[in-house]
Amino acid sequence: MQDTCIPTSMALTNSNFGNFCLFMTAWLLMSVTLYNFVLLNPLAPAMRTMYETTHMNRYNETMPEEKWTVLYAVSVSCVYFGAIVGGVGTNFMLSYVSRKGLMQLSHVINIIGVIVIALVAGTTWSYEALIIGRIIAGIPLGVAYS
Repeated sequence: MQDTCIPTSMALTNSNFGNFCLFMTAWLLMSVTLYNFVLLNPLAPAMRTMYETTHMNRYNETMPEEKWTVLYAVSVSCVYFGAIVGGVGTNFMLSYVSRKGLMQLSHVINIIGVIVIALVAGTTWSYEALIIGRIIAGIPLGVAYS
């Protein structure tokens, strides 16, 4: 009886097209991440205005400096939290979809995060929506880097 198993060295190799797709997914998601980080520094005064206006409308008092610092730090770093969730959840998601499907799903999740940031946070001036949108946008980063 002849053994029909695929040698391990052949089973672990990707095609050139597969490698290209993996590279493009990681590169595009890395570009979005860098764009988000670079974009937040010049937008800090606008974010502060948004946060202070939201706080004033809710509580009829100015936002304390400590609260602004905490909210800004959370807003900037929650992409990392989303990336941790995406990285840890990659194997779970792979049990339901293929690698190709997961790459496509990561782009859909990224678009959903951008929609939450741009439309929901932009129209409602809710810093909670901005934070949640950045967490959602961070999930595909963890998937892509896994």
